[in-house]
Amino acid sequence: EWCMDAYDPDAYKNTVGRDPIAEPRGEFKVIRGGCFADGLANLRVSARNRLRATVKGLRSVGFRGVKPWKAREP
Repeated sequence: EWCMDAYDPDAYKNTVGRDPIAEPRGEFKVIRGGCFADGLANLRVSARNRLRATVKGLRSVGFRGVKPWKAREP
């Protein structure tokens, strides 16, 4: 899936915390996970790679809409 972050190969080295967010500008964007054509090593969320931000029409890369979770009051 496409991620919001611009790809930085050193993102986890340069950031304190578990989920560093890179600047949204850049030639490459982060993609995570794998697709039906990948091997087992890529079929996990922690599989992180890059793809040019201008690429279109790939059937093997999608995106996920995310809404912040808010617990209901008891």
